[in-house]
Amino acid sequence: MIIRTDYVISMANNALSITFTNPVVLEKIHRIVNVTQGGVLYSTETGQRKFGASLTENTLTLANMPKFMNETDKLAIEYLEYTPTDIAVSTPNTSPNYASDSMPTYSAVIRNLSLANNPTCIVSISGFASKVIELVKVEAYITSSTTAGQIDVSLVKGSALNTGGASTLVSGTSYDSSDALPTAVVRSYTTNPTLGTVVGSIAVSNTAIGLGSATPPIPFKEVFIGRDGIKRPTIRGVNEVIYISLNGGAILGTRLVDVYLVWTEKPTN
Repeated sequence: MIIRTDYVISMANNALSITFTNPVVLEKIHRIVNVTQGGVLYSTETGQRKFGASLTENTLTLANMPKFMNETDKLAIEYLEYTPTDIAVSTPNTSPNYASDSMPTYSAVIRNLSLANNPTCIVSISGFASKVIELVKVEAYITSSTTAGQIDVSLVKGSALNTGGASTLVSGTSYDSSDALPTAVVRSYTTNPTLGTVVGSIAVSNTAIGLGSATPPIPFKEVFIGRDGIKRPTIRGVNEVIYISLNGGAILGTRLVDVYLVWTEKPTN
């Protein structure tokens, strides 16, 4: 399992030095990534050592860092086979954050949701004042009682919540019983809401509508890895929302959908 922690870097003379509070083996570091600007700075995946990486006692030094890097950039260090106590550091100007691969994780499942005529938003997830929500996975399986076909499915981000419509709160399930209860708000809609301010579409797919067992649906499916400096879709505060939209497309007969969501939560900085 890869354990990741984020830091704000501190450089001098184009070199980065990180001091660990416990002994560290260089080969146990998976890679080092500039989260702010993107790009892998150091990697052991293929034995590649960039920028003159060296380890003296408990200090990892990367020399000849790229000129474009700034002292305020956020750096992610990914470790293999380490516990949180093993990866504590004492480097000045660092700000440890939750590891992307070990944050509290939750899921919500909606089965046989009856859809509105020409449905728009069918399932939404919105935030909480003191948490940052990162979307990890979305799946939607759509069926009709009469006609198979195709429909455009979008994953949309909004800066204002949707209002109205007939909706039901959906409970989230924690992956680990030691984590706090989820704070993200998940809603399923059986009639169309009034859509809030749209920021834009995160993903879109032309998805196959299933017809009974003979023609199973081909799902809308998105998995957000959150690696190599690429962020996952993120919800901050109580007004932001991400939702699955069928864009008002027509589905004949009885319209049902199964939806599966996975997300993580961490405190706001």
